[in-house]
Amino acid sequence: MVRSRRAHPDTRVGHRARRCRALPQRPSGGSIRLVSKGTAIEETIGTPADNETSLYTHQGASVLLTHFCALTPGGHIARLALQPRHGTQPLEFVFVGASNLSGPNAAHMRRVLISFTDRAHFREQWTRSENGKDTIFDVHFVRR
Repeated sequence: MVRSRRAHPDTRVGHRARRCRALPQRPSGGSIRLVSKGTAIEETIGTPADNETSLYTHQGASVLLTHFCALTPGGHIARLALQPRHGTQPLEFVFVGASNLSGPNAAHMRRVLISFTDRAHFREQWTRSENGKDTIFDVHFVRR
């Protein structure tokens, strides 16, 4: 059963990554909870004044991730679909569309990998693409 959990993101940028707008260097708040009578999972990362929200919902037999991005000018809304998974591979979501995106080369989140280490830890690797160049944001979560 999925339960509402508070998560503590320890935001670090991976060694191969470039940075766009700086992620916080210190741990920031985050939460994961069921919403809309259990039909979606809401994940929020950041502070009350500066945060990003993602919603995970069913899309037929798959899962759709709708991400409300705060790392890009104007804040686009990216839609990413869960890809078929084999064994213990990370969950992989890939870009399928967006709102408020000025063009295909504009900055947008194009991929998310989610890996579960154990019951108390998981990691998200967000890939932001702009003009054909990728930036990877590596976010580690610890259950409180």
